[in-house]
Amino acid sequence: MGSGQPNRVKSTMIAMEKAGDEIKGASLASDAFFPFARGDSVEFACKAGIGCIAQPGGAKKDQEAIDVCNEHGVCMVMARNKGTVSGLDSARTGADAQVKHAEQAQRHAGTAVRHFAH
Repeated sequence: MGSGQPNRVKSTMIAMEKAGDEIKGASLASDAFFPFARGDSVEFACKAGIGCIAQPGGAKKDQEAIDVCNEHGVCMVMARNKGTVSGLDSARTGADAQVKHAEQAQRHAGTAVRHFAH
């Protein structure tokens, strides 16, 4: 997601700005876990109207991210399959795999799927 920023929060903000109104119900995917949820990317995306977040999980605060998503009615998919990510192409491939997991989860839940920058 984002625009090549090393800062996850800034990347999320840039992606949400690019998405504009299309963020409502869209999928957000990350090739890395979210180390924090409250006051960070997960909460900001939920408050902006994202429909589903896909990530590999593995953070000490995964439960906090799940709780934030549940509070906002957002689907969270933790694929736990990050593997080795080396270089931009691998990172994009990892994020694309996460989006596919999010799409499957949203189809199962009967919700529409739209994407924005990942």
